[in-house]
Amino acid sequence: MDWNLDSLFPSFRGPEMGEFIADLDRRIDAASATFATLATPAADNLDAWQDALLDFEEISRRLSHLGVYLGCLTAADSANEEYAAEQARISETGAKVATLGNSIETGLGQADDESFDQLKQRDALAGCGHWIELTRRRARDRMSLPEENLAAALAVDGIQAWGRLYNSVVGNLTFRMNAPDGTVQELPMAQWRSLSSHPDRAFRQAAFAGGNRAWESVGHTMKAAINGICGTRLTLDSKRGTGHFLDPALLDAGISRPTLDAMFEAIDQNLPLSRKAIRFKARRIGVDAVSWHDLEAAIPSPAGDGEISWETACSWVSQAFHSGYPALGEFFDTYLENRWIDYSARPGKRPGGFCTTTNFTGESRVFMNFNGTVHDIMTLAHEIGHAFHSHILRDERPFAKRYPMTLAESASTFAELILTEGLQQNDQVAPRVKELLVDEELNHFTAFLLDIPVRFHFEKAFYERRASGELGISELNELMVATQRRIFGDTLAHGEENPWYWASKMHFFITGVRFYNFPYTFGYLLSRALHRLKRQQGTDFLPRYQTYLEKSGSMTCEDLIRETLGEDITTPEFWNQAIATIDDLGIDFDPPAA
Repeated sequence: MDWNLDSLFPSFRGPEMGEFIADLDRRIDAASATFATLATPAADNLDAWQDALLDFEEISRRLSHLGVYLGCLTAADSANEEYAAEQARISETGAKVATLGNSIETGLGQADDESFDQLKQRDALAGCGHWIELTRRRARDRMSLPEENLAAALAVDGIQAWGRLYNSVVGNLTFRMNAPDGTVQELPMAQWRSLSSHPDRAFRQAAFAGGNRAWESVGHTMKAAINGICGTRLTLDSKRGTGHFLDPALLDAGISRPTLDAMFEAIDQNLPLSRKAIRFKARRIGVDAVSWHDLEAAIPSPAGDGEISWETACSWVSQAFHSGYPALGEFFDTYLENRWIDYSARPGKRPGGFCTTTNFTGESRVFMNFNGTVHDIMTLAHEIGHAFHSHILRDERPFAKRYPMTLAESASTFAELILTEGLQQNDQVAPRVKELLVDEELNHFTAFLLDIPVRFHFEKAFYERRASGELGISELNELMVATQRRIFGDTLAHGEENPWYWASKMHFFITGVRFYNFPYTFGYLLSRALHRLKRQQGTDFLPRYQTYLEKSGSMTCEDLIRETLGEDITTPEFWNQAIATIDDLGIDFDPPAA
């Protein structure tokens, strides 16, 4: 592993980790005994409820620390059976904590308004108000407490097991790369995504074909997993009386349905612009219409380009951050000094990238697969943006750090924009790299306004169909192709869709969050709105941005953006203005006159 995890625990299953787990178990047992006798919040037991909430906050803080540590180990070495076994065991601990959460939801949901308000306004719970309100809202759609506890216990070997199975299969999956030069390699799936940006179209096509053959080889496993995850959610939704399968995702995202609808209405209105961008991309790579493997393609270079070293990438990111946002630059430098990034692509390592933060120490770790491309540099900046967000919130109490994914993705994409702006102004960066950066921004525009809408509309249609029974592989493939055609139109060449996208996209198999797609587009467009303000106001905007981050766990997205930006995100106009910032790239998407 590249990263240093010693500050989390000096060693795996060492005495410090053992004592930490034992202490956590004792706290959970004590809290369970308390909740077993604790009545609904009322005037005569508010002291007990206050203490119970504080105990739960501390338990959650410690569980997050353990989860981050084990998550880092299993991601970096997914073939290690000891790591996997320990993570599975901790899932059982998580189920016990979920049971405590169920008791809290039930109690807060049943409390009368006066008792609830008195509890929420207690000094010891200052800063928890938004979390307490959300918990009460979640209580509206609930089964009985015994049923919720049973569901939490069954989740360990049910829905969560499907997610662990997916991660295990993918972490050990390889694909055969029949390169255009005749060489044949067996590569870890962790390298597949990065090859999608290779400038050689024949190389991309070979990687795409090899990867999809690998996905097809595990298709039945993937089909069972995606049906099992969705089916479990729909069954629980039915038992809980959930109004619509999107409702839990909207609550987690901190937005209302009008906001979601307004955003997608603006995206639909701008489909002609998004398709123009794809056609522009097609002309750049010399084709009439793109294939799926072209969507992240780098601009071809006759002279060829060597890989960017990790050291060079880090230097560029540091310079760009220091130039555009000094506090972010200082934070990144400290991150490198502490060795908190696992970056090398290697067998047995999970694909993708993420940032994870422990609420116990406030530390974060970044996970990625660096292969020396501009795309990888952008990924590094993206994940550091997440880490910086957590850093700003480090002094907040755990309940006030629980910002939604929609806002998390704005911080990460904002960091990407700071990077791009800084590198464009850096004389040490070659013109070719700057050209690639513009191309990367163009890729982002089409990804967030075409690719992610495909994921959202596919998943939404899948949930609607899954209510009537499991979907087979052919049905899943056909639904994915039809969705791609509907969004991309004739910009995507017929027969060049990606029917296995549902299997290869990890986001469909995350069991802790449903609809892990639209928050990315939300965050992207919101970050463009934030960056436009920075360009207008300069460094004067940065304290305002920091306030935005500090309050991200304390109110809904609508309230936060209204308070910090003075904007209404429930109308398409806000999103249309954000989409219009694509003009900042200075690209003329219209083809030259014949």
